[in-house]
Amino acid sequence: MYRLPPNYDDGMNINCGTESTDSCLCFKSLIDNGRHYDVVFVDSFHSYEASRRDLELALLVLNRKGTLVVHDCNPPSEIYTQPQSMNGEWVGETYLALLDFVREKKCISYCVVDMDWGCGVIRWKNEIIADKYKASVVSGMCTKLNDSTTREPYYDWSYFQEHHARLLKLKSVTQFKKLYEDCSEE
Repeated sequence: MYRLPPNYDDGMNINCGTESTDSCLCFKSLIDNGRHYDVVFVDSFHSYEASRRDLELALLVLNRKGTLVVHDCNPPSEIYTQPQSMNGEWVGETYLALLDFVREKKCISYCVVDMDWGCGVIRWKNEIIADKYKASVVSGMCTKLNDSTTREPYYDWSYFQEHHARLLKLKSVTQFKKLYEDCSEE
């Protein structure tokens, strides 16, 4: 958990916490201790940088057959997508970080379930790819992400709004359940 206030206690176990928005040391601790998970839920601080970093790092602690779930990937209105934190509901640029992330990572498959402002679902395409990817990335995991000067068309809100279903591979809850049920019968 990051942005963790001093002396915070809600009765739940926190494996790693930091007062800052930089989650890298928490993920590094998990990786150094050999921790990997079947399900990783990412609800980042909604700046582009924090969201993108959390996606990159969460992939490193995801088991080969695991699922990464990302909150706030389908903003209902441009007003919630401001890059700076705002009072009330805010998704910031998490959706942009997700789209850049999945566009660049050929080793994963994804969709976004149309619920709770969009829940991204990311999985490894196969176990061999997962192992190779993790081995190649883990040593440089805490380096600063490169800021891309290339801005995809979806950075324009009107373009995103018109094409969001295709860009996000948007699925209704019913469609997603059907997809999951079909996969579990194999």
